[in-house]
Amino acid sequence: MYIRSYKEEDAPILRDLFWNTVHTVNAVDYTRIQLDAWASVEYDRNAWNQRFLDHTTFVVENDGQIVGFGDIDA
Repeated sequence: MYIRSYKEEDAPILRDLFWNTVHTVNAVDYTRIQLDAWASVEYDRNAWNQRFLDHTTFVVENDGQIVGFGDIDA
């Protein structure tokens, strides 16, 4: 595994990873309405990118593929 800083081109991949995680892993514990509120189908790339730029954001890669991320604010 390799941890690196966020790059703007990561935004769509991180969004897909987040959406898929919420809607699969968490599907047993939440209703569809709750899942959709947490991770909407709608996606604003600029808003996602800005959120990661406003925080300290790290991306985790395994064999060149993004497998996780985390962001920290002040």
